[in-house]
Amino acid sequence: MKHKELVSELAGRTGWALDDVGGILSALALEIGTRLVDNKVVCFPGLGQFEAEKELEHISVDANGKRYLIPPKLKPIFNPVEKDKGEGDVLTIKELATAVAVHTGKNKDSAEQFLQAFSALVAEAIRLGQEVEVKGLGTFKPASPEGKLCFIPAKELESAVNKPFSFFEITELNEGVHFPDLEETVQEVSEPAPEVSEAPDEIQEEKMEPQVIPAEKEESFPTTPAPLAEEKESESPRRYPWWGVALLLLVVLGVGLYGIFSLEEKDTKAVLLTARDTISVDADTVLVETPDTLEIKAVEPEPPKEIGKDTIAPGDMLTTIALKYYGHKIFWVYLFDYNKGIVKDPNNIPIGTEIRIPARELYGIDPHKAESREEAARLQTEILTKNK
Repeated sequence: MKHKELVSELAGRTGWALDDVGGILSALALEIGTRLVDNKVVCFPGLGQFEAEKELEHISVDANGKRYLIPPKLKPIFNPVEKDKGEGDVLTIKELATAVAVHTGKNKDSAEQFLQAFSALVAEAIRLGQEVEVKGLGTFKPASPEGKLCFIPAKELESAVNKPFSFFEITELNEGVHFPDLEETVQEVSEPAPEVSEAPDEIQEEKMEPQVIPAEKEESFPTTPAPLAEEKESESPRRYPWWGVALLLLVVLGVGLYGIFSLEEKDTKAVLLTARDTISVDADTVLVETPDTLEIKAVEPEPPKEIGKDTIAPGDMLTTIALKYYGHKIFWVYLFDYNKGIVKDPNNIPIGTEIRIPARELYGIDPHKAESREEAARLQTEILTKNK
């Protein structure tokens, strides 16, 4: 019996509208998941009871000898035999009807009658050898000809029940890493080992091929032969007195020396003026004056302690934020440690809470190094042990 057939059958037996039946079944699945998280047992008289089995944190070794740290897990089950348990741990069908009525707007008497009809319909289908699918809750199946049943929980129910452990994940352990308090079993890992998110490929700079600019062609001008100097009649050279020639040479030499020294002095002044006007000091440098020289020493900027802040939105968890900033969910433990004054319970962070994101260097976070992931896993185990 598929979910739609179940809704139709219950609508016919209770006289409710199809939408109302679908709504109360969704509220039923939600309420059962919430109660199982609180370690409650939900009873359906004549049918059985829902409860959660806890699998403790342990170390699993696969066929290849690789060791994995397996986080704790809650498994929703349905026991066809009602077991005795403390009164405070059992949710009766009347209490369940009251809780469901709050979600649907129905009165508790109508909700209780509906739950009794649901229980009777499932029991009847199992006796006839039929499966019953309840969306968001799971599938009831006959397990034997005698009418016993088994229950396969829906993914939505499993997710709801394991929400407190959603920030834990399977972590591969290196050789020599041991946790004496944890049981170690040799079996294949039911879930694949977590994949370490690889850093994005480095952006390769495009090699710019040098652009060959064609040389400009020199303009060629037609060469014309130089005009022939007119031949002049040779004249006999004029003679000057020797002292006149000597005086002229002295004047030329004096003017030349004066020009040279004058230019050197101007160049020196210009260089000094340029150096004085163009010396600039960066903001992160310090001038240290000594008796003989003027030293410029660079000051190393302090590494940032935080890389930003993030606000908890609906659906956000410390694991998703760790994956966003650090590339791996296992580093949620450092977000929790850094925000201890703000976050008291990592499972229950109010929406709108602003948390600070510590820099990777502060905790030595490196998603590519197994040592860094193992240290985070060790801290995760400590947190889990304290919250047991």
